[in-house]
Amino acid sequence: MKAPDFLGALFVPGLLFCSNAIFCQETEKHDSVNLGKIVTYIDSPLTTGEFYDNSVIEKSGSTNLSDFLTSQGHTVMNTGGTGSMSNVSIKGYAGFCIKVYIDGVLANNPATGEFDWNQISLDSISSIEIQDFPVENQMQFAGSVVKITTKRFGVSKFTSTSQVTSYEGSPADTLQQSADFRIFTKNAAFKIGGDARIAANEYLTPKNKVNLYNDSKLAQIDASWNLYTKNGSLSATGFFGTNKIKAQNTGKSYDQGVENDINARFTFKHIIWGKKIWHTYGSNYNLTDVEYDESVLVHNSTVVNNLEGYYYLDFKNTGISLYNMFSAEWSKTMDAFRPQLQIKLAYEKQLFPWMIFYGSLGFDMWTNLQNSWSWSNVDFELLPFVRFVFPHGFSAAAFREFVLPTFNQLYWNGAGGAGNPDLENEYGWSGLVSWKKWPVIQLTFQTSWYGNKIRWTSINNTLMPDNTESAWYFAATAASEKSWKYFDYSARINFTRAMLEDGNQIMWVPFLTGALNLGFHYKKLDFNVSGSYTGKRYQQNDNSAGCYDRYFLLDLAQTINISKNLNITVKVSNLLDDRYQYHDGFYAPGRSYSVFLRLKS
Repeated sequence: MKAPDFLGALFVPGLLFCSNAIFCQETEKHDSVNLGKIVTYIDSPLTTGEFYDNSVIEKSGSTNLSDFLTSQGHTVMNTGGTGSMSNVSIKGYAGFCIKVYIDGVLANNPATGEFDWNQISLDSISSIEIQDFPVENQMQFAGSVVKITTKRFGVSKFTSTSQVTSYEGSPADTLQQSADFRIFTKNAAFKIGGDARIAANEYLTPKNKVNLYNDSKLAQIDASWNLYTKNGSLSATGFFGTNKIKAQNTGKSYDQGVENDINARFTFKHIIWGKKIWHTYGSNYNLTDVEYDESVLVHNSTVVNNLEGYYYLDFKNTGISLYNMFSAEWSKTMDAFRPQLQIKLAYEKQLFPWMIFYGSLGFDMWTNLQNSWSWSNVDFELLPFVRFVFPHGFSAAAFREFVLPTFNQLYWNGAGGAGNPDLENEYGWSGLVSWKKWPVIQLTFQTSWYGNKIRWTSINNTLMPDNTESAWYFAATAASEKSWKYFDYSARINFTRAMLEDGNQIMWVPFLTGALNLGFHYKKLDFNVSGSYTGKRYQQNDNSAGCYDRYFLLDLAQTINISKNLNITVKVSNLLDDRYQYHDGFYAPGRSYSVFLRLKS
C-alpha cells in the first residue's frame, strides 16, 4: 500500500463534515447595519453551507485562496506553483460552473466564465461562504457558489502582510506584499488596498527534471467607499488587476506560452430604507482582457465587457422581494453581443411553528448575437426554487440548475481550437437535504441530473466545445467543528459520484475527499495542523486509462503573536513531499516553506 493510501485509510474514516459557525458582518434581513460587529445566525433559512471568517483563514497560514480551499478538503488543480492558473472542484463541479461573488458582485471572467483564484489576496478577505444552492438573487447556478466578503469595517486601520515562499533549489521562489488602509467615521468607511507578487516556482518534478519557466507576476489594487445615513446607504467599489503567467510545458523561453490577464470591476449600489419598502438599485461593470503568446510571432487577444444594471424591491414584513436586472456582454475581438433580462420574484414565510418556507421563480431571457440580429436567437429559461426549514436544523430544497455557454465556448477564434456558436445552455434539476443543528455534526446529501454538458472535443480534426451526454451527480458530506480555550478542530469528508450516461465516473472528479484541521493556542502561540486527502480520480471519461495517484497533503503552521498588532507565521506545506499529478503531466509542487509577517494598526 502506498503512503497516501495508508494515510488516507487512517485519516478519512475519522472525519466528519466541517462547516464553521455562521457569522456575517451585516444581517441578511437588513434590520440593522453593523460596522464590524459579529452577528450569529443559528437557523437561517438561507444559510446552510460552509463559512470561514478571517480568524480561521489567518490561523490556517495559507499562502493564497487556492491553498486555503485545499486545506478545507476541496480539490484544486493548477498548472504549477504559486501564481499559476488554478481550477477548483467543489463536489465534482469546476470551471465556469463555480460562480464566485465578491461583495455581492459576480467576479467570474466574462470570456471564460471561470474565476481567477489568484485575483484576490487572502489578507483582504473578511469571510468565505460556500453554498450548494442559488443564493440571494443568483440566476445561473450549477454545483456551488462561493461568496467572498472583503474587509471593509473593523478595528484595524492599516494592515500589511509580507510573504516569502521557497521551493527546492531556491531560497525565495515567491515574494508577495499586500496592504490596505481604512478610514472610519461615524457613518462612513473608506478603504484602499493593493497586492503584488513575483513567483518563479522552478521546482523539481518526480523525474528530477526542473519545471522551468513557471513564472507569475501579479499586481492589483482595489478601493471601496461606504456611506450610511438615516435614510439608506451608498457604496462604490473598484478593482484593477493584472497577472502575467508562464506555465510549464509551454515553450523553451519566456516568450512562448505566456498569458497576461487584465481584469477590472466597478460597482455602485444605493439602498433606500423605507418603512414598508426597501429600494436597492445599482450597476456593475466587469472587463477582462486575456492575451496569450502562442509563440514569439503569434499573439492572441480576447476582450470581453459585461455591464449590468439592477433594481431590487424588498417589501418589508411581507416576505416578498422582486429583483430586476438587465445586462449586456460584448466583445469586439469576437464580434459578439449578448443582452440578457432577468426577473426574480421571491417569497419567504413561516407557514407553521415547525416550518419556514422560501420559494422563488426566476425568468431569464437572452440572445447570442454575432454579426446580425435575429428573433430566432432569443431564448428564455424559467428557474423555480423551493426550500423548507424544519426544527432541529433539518432543511430540504429543490431547484433548477442553469448555466449559459461562455463567449470563449461560443466564439473562440484563437490558439488551440474554435468556438461553437450552436451551443445550448447547460441545465438540470437538483435536490438537497441537510441537517445542521449543532456544530458537532452536520450532514448534507445532494443529488442532481445535469444535461447538455459542454465539453471540448475533436470535431473534424478541430478542438471545439459541444453539448454532449448528460450526467448524474450524488454528493454526501459530513462535517464537524468544535472550539475550546486552547484547542479547536474542524473536519469534513465528501463522497461524490459524478456519473455519465454510460456509468463512468467523470474524469478528474475524486470519489472521496476530506480535510482535518487542528489548532492549538497558548498565550501568544498558535499552532495549526492541516491534512487533506484526495482519493481515486480517473484520467479519462471512459475510465480506461487508469487513475491518478491518491494523495495526502500535510501542512504545519506556527504563528507567534509578538504583540497585539504584529505576528509572524512560519509554514511548511506538503510536509511529506508527496509528488503527485494534478492532471496530464502537471505535477504539484513538493515541500515548500513560507514566512508571513503581518502588521496591524
